[in-house]
Amino acid sequence: GDGIAGRGPAFGIPSVRVDGNDLIAVYAATKQARTMAVEQGTPVLLELMTYRVGDHTTSDDSKAYRREDEAQIAAWKAKGPIPRWRKFLESQGAWDAEKQEKLEAFAKDEIVSAFKAGEA
Repeated sequence: GDGIAGRGPAFGIPSVRVDGNDLIAVYAATKQARTMAVEQGTPVLLELMTYRVGDHTTSDDSKAYRREDEAQIAAWKAKGPIPRWRKFLESQGAWDAEKQEKLEAFAKDEIVSAFKAGEA
């Protein structure tokens, strides 16, 4: 396949592939892998499938070798772990637009403060 989880069994390593954008699935798989590693004394390979929406580095231009258009990339961004977690919290009544605005304002203030401290 397109990943590495299928190669683990050839080395006697239990392997799990999980949606890396699903925080609950990642937590459950990690918890299960830790239990197995501790109780059975075996390594466990976790493959967390995700999509890299940006370049590898500032000197990389992924447009030279990727075929996705802007709409496809935007769709992948919407499936990312942060938007998905926010939707989950909203569905549970634990998050709303007001809390989001406060968080973003707080984060902006923290970033500006850090820049000012770095420039001092």
